[in-house]
Amino acid sequence: MISEGTEPIGAGAELPDQLHGKRFLLYLGRREAVKNIDMLLRAFRAFRQTSNSPLDLVLAGPGTESLSEANVIDLELISDELKASLLRLATAVVQPSTNESFSRTMMEAWSVGRPVVVNANCLATAKAVSRSGGGWSAATEAEWVAAFHEIENTSSSELARLGELGRLYADEHADWDKIISRYEKLFDLNQTESQTKVRRTNLAAIHQLLPDMVYGDAISNQALAIRERLRANGYESEIFAKRCEDRMRASALLSDETQPEPEAALLYHHSIGSELTSLAVNHQGPKCLIYHNITPAQYFAPYRPGFAWMLDTGRKSLKRLAPYFEVSVGDSAYNARELAAHGFNNPGVLPIVIDPHRWNMIPDQNQMRCGQDGRTNILFTGRIAPNKKQDRLVEAFSHFQELLPESRLIIVGEGRLSDPFFHHLLGTIKRFNLESAVEVTGVVEEETLLAYYRTSHLYWSFSEHEGFGAPLVEAMWFDIPVCALEVTAVSETVGQAGVLFELDEDVSTVARRAYRLVTDEEFRQSIIDKQRLRRADFTPDSVWPILAGLVDRLATKPIISAVA
Repeated sequence: MISEGTEPIGAGAELPDQLHGKRFLLYLGRREAVKNIDMLLRAFRAFRQTSNSPLDLVLAGPGTESLSEANVIDLELISDELKASLLRLATAVVQPSTNESFSRTMMEAWSVGRPVVVNANCLATAKAVSRSGGGWSAATEAEWVAAFHEIENTSSSELARLGELGRLYADEHADWDKIISRYEKLFDLNQTESQTKVRRTNLAAIHQLLPDMVYGDAISNQALAIRERLRANGYESEIFAKRCEDRMRASALLSDETQPEPEAALLYHHSIGSELTSLAVNHQGPKCLIYHNITPAQYFAPYRPGFAWMLDTGRKSLKRLAPYFEVSVGDSAYNARELAAHGFNNPGVLPIVIDPHRWNMIPDQNQMRCGQDGRTNILFTGRIAPNKKQDRLVEAFSHFQELLPESRLIIVGEGRLSDPFFHHLLGTIKRFNLESAVEVTGVVEEETLLAYYRTSHLYWSFSEHEGFGAPLVEAMWFDIPVCALEVTAVSETVGQAGVLFELDEDVSTVARRAYRLVTDEEFRQSIIDKQRLRRADFTPDSVWPILAGLVDRLATKPIISAVA
C-alpha cells in the first residue's frame, strides 16, 4: 500500500496553555460528518461519563464551526509546527473515518511512534493496524468507548511499543523518499568517505545512549552501573533513551527531548534496530559501540513479525556502522567476534558487571515462606521469548517431575498477553498437565527476585541465544548450580563451572542430569565450588579496570563523523 508519501515530522512548537501537562487523544483532519466526527464525539462523551480519566480529546483541522465542549479542545486550523508537537505528545491518534484509501494522519502518527485507533469498517486503515499491531480497530460506538478505556489502562511503555510497531510498518509501506535518501547518503560508503579528525581530548562528560530503559533488564542495569562508575570517577554522565518505563523515568533522559552535547564522549548500546542509530553515528565527539548481540530474527518471525524486522534491521546495520566507530566492545568475546566479522576494528570485551551488593536488601518474606515449603524449586529468569525456549524447559521439567514429583518450575520475566509465544508457553504448560507445578510470574520486584534466588535449588536454561547471560552469573552468587544449553556465549560465561548440555540431547537425558545436580550432594558441591571461582570474574573489581581502559581509548582515538 504505497499511494501517498509522508514527510518527516518537524521540530514542533509549544503547546497551547490548555494542553500543558495533559494526556490527550488527537484527531487531525476535516471536522465534518463525512469523517465520522460525530460518532467520535459521542463515543468520547460516553467514555468520560463512565470513567474518571483525565484524558482529553483534541481536534485540529478545517471546519465550519468550533466543536469545543467539556474535555474536547478544538484548535481548528493549526501550524505544521504545532501539529508536529501534538503528534509527538498525544497519548494516541484517532482516525474514525470509514472512507480512507490511505490515512496520512495514521502514517504521520506512526512516524513519531504514536499508536492509533482506526475504524474497523475502513478496509485500508483497519488492515494496516491489523498487520502492524500499531494500535486498535473499533467499529461500533461501544467498541470505540472500549478502545478509549483500553488506552487509559495501557502503560506508557506498552503504548510506546505499539507505536514502534506502527513506525516499523510505516517505514516499509510509506514512500519516505527524503528519509531514505538521507540514510543512503549516511551509509553509502562508496559515494562518500568519512571525514576523520584525530585529536587527544580531556574528556569531561561520557554519556550513554540506548533504545529502552527497562526495569530489571540486563542492558539497562549495565548502563546504570557504568553511569555510577563514571560519575564516581568525576565524569559528567547521563543515560539517554528513546523509551523509558515509568518506574525508570528518573534514571534516564528521553532522547526525543534532549541529546548529548556534541563534545561529550558517547557509549552507544546496540542491541536492536533503532532510530537512535543515526543519532549515534552523527555524534561529533568520541564514541564507542557496545554490542550486546541481537537475537536472530527467525526466532520471532512466526510470532511477532514486526519485532523480527527490527532485529533483522539491527543486525544488518552492523556492517554499515563499523566505519563510524573506531572503538567498539562486546560484552562477551562471542559478541566481539561478531563485531570483527562485520568489519569493526579490533573490538574489545567489556563484560556485564554482576555486583553482589545489589542484593543487600531484605527479600520478600511472603515469597520466602512460599519457597520453603519442602518442594524443590527450579528457576529460570528472562523475558518470555522464543529464543529463551521456556517451552522446551517446560517439556524437560515434565521429565524431571517424574523423577522428583515434589518440585516446581518458576519462570520469572516479562510476558505479554498480546504475545503469541506467551500463549504458546501457557498452552505447553497445560499440554503437560503442569499448571499446578509451573509458576509464570511476570516481572517481579527486586525483593521478590531475591527471594526466588534464595530459595531455588537449580538454575535451568534451555535458551538458544545469549549474548552474555547475566542470570547465569547471578545464580552463582546464591550457590545455585547452573544447568544450561551450551550455545552462543553461554559456555564462555559459565566457563569451567556449571553443567552444560548439547542442543541435540534428548530432554529426558538432560532432566536426569538436572536431577543429579539437585540430589547428588557431592556432585552438586563440586559445581558450586567452581561457580564461586567463576563469579569473581564479573565483579566490579574485575570489570571496572576494563572500563577505565576503554575510557582511555576514547580519549585518544580518532573522531569519525558522518558526512552531512
